[in-house]
Amino acid sequence: MAQPEVGLFLSTTRASRVEEALAMARQLGFSVIQFGKLAASYYTPAGVAEVAQLLQKEGLTASGLCIVYDGESYVDVGAVRRTVGLLPAELVDERVAYSQRCIDTAADLGIRLVTFHVGMIPTDPGDPGYQRVLGAVNRIAAYADQRGIKLGLETGQETAEELIAFLDRLETPVGVNFDGANFIAYSTADPLPALEVLYPRVVGVHIKDYAPPAAPGLLSRPAPLGQGVAQVDETIQYLLRQGYSEPLILETYDPADPLKTIAESRTYVLNRIQRASG
Repeated sequence: MAQPEVGLFLSTTRASRVEEALAMARQLGFSVIQFGKLAASYYTPAGVAEVAQLLQKEGLTASGLCIVYDGESYVDVGAVRRTVGLLPAELVDERVAYSQRCIDTAADLGIRLVTFHVGMIPTDPGDPGYQRVLGAVNRIAAYADQRGIKLGLETGQETAEELIAFLDRLETPVGVNFDGANFIAYSTADPLPALEVLYPRVVGVHIKDYAPPAAPGLLSRPAPLGQGVAQVDETIQYLLRQGYSEPLILETYDPADPLKTIAESRTYVLNRIQRASG
């Protein structure tokens, strides 16, 4: 059975230029990457051609593209609720249009997975904010379907059961990009039981680890893989038992020494895959 590749969320290199980030990924031994936010010039036909050349030059494959909206803040839970995703009413149309540009870029690059945070979905389906997010995701999903793109909603800002209920209300099928550490960040669920619920909808996976939040209302702090409480080892073991073969994308942030942390994280995950397969 094919084992999943260990890939890299490109933004974690902290490189300011995409060509520099791609070169770093290759030097660190990766063959698969996922794009985060790109400069606006890349969401154009000329930009797509340039990115395609850079990927070819470095011998890299892009497995996904993550939509990141201007103005989003992850300072604390309150900031996430106010600024992230499709919940801010005054930004919905602008962000849907931007999402469509990102989908076009992914499709033109041959990337078949686009992921994003929709924001903190209200728990009540009758809430105007819930309906606003639902309508916006429906618009984005319909466009993605036309372009042959799978969508994966990032996890963790609601429980697994709440996310499943939201997905079931959509008119176009949408999957999830599983990130166990985000359940720790928002204190919403234990990662492994959440994965068991969500696994039939999983179209992508991010790997990172977090320590618990220091206080209510705060987001949690990054931790080296295996030293937080995001159940990274158990997550990898579960995915391998299920026969998951899509890339495991490292999303390990370290402003002090990002490349050292990325290299150590890659080794950590490769070792866990080897142990589980041995």
